[in-house]
Amino acid sequence: MTTVPQASRHLDFDDYSLEDIEIPITPKKTNGIDENMVPKVGLEFETEEDAYMFYKAYAEKAGFGIRRSKMHKGNCGEILDRVFVCACEGKRASDKRDDDVKQHRPETRFGCKAKLGVSSRSNEKYRIYKFISEHSHDLVSPSKSHFLRSHRSLNDIQRFQIDMAQSSARKQFTGTQFKLSIFWFCN
Repeated sequence: MTTVPQASRHLDFDDYSLEDIEIPITPKKTNGIDENMVPKVGLEFETEEDAYMFYKAYAEKAGFGIRRSKMHKGNCGEILDRVFVCACEGKRASDKRDDDVKQHRPETRFGCKAKLGVSSRSNEKYRIYKFISEHSHDLVSPSKSHFLRSHRSLNDIQRFQIDMAQSSARKQFTGTQFKLSIFWFCN
């Protein structure tokens, strides 16, 4: 049995220079999350609701739920600062009625320290002044984070479909009528 030597491949890169090669710049990812989505101290938002929606989008990608916590209001009622926390922040208070309970509810608070603080005291915009990203509990996979309370929501089309399904219990809709009604709603 004789072996035949295989031809070796030789690549010639002498015709190219490093300036000819274009490397696309993509944002870095931290745990699968774009760097642009990770909150940073100093980031500004127009409203407190914009800051909440930004942190909510980050939390959904990271795999945890959030809720609004402490806030301070000014004399005119405007929100000066607000803290958004992980849904597992804090501890449940002990209750004297717990002694006679047959089946306890599952524990949902683990003392998690993850939070985002925004303030508008220095100017008109809300600026992130504090961001803690470490959690004291396991995170949910991003594919299941839509089951968490803060991420469960219906868009307008889903609400419309529910209304149509409820009204169809009263009168029969054909499939074509249902599709046309969704088309009219969307346009």
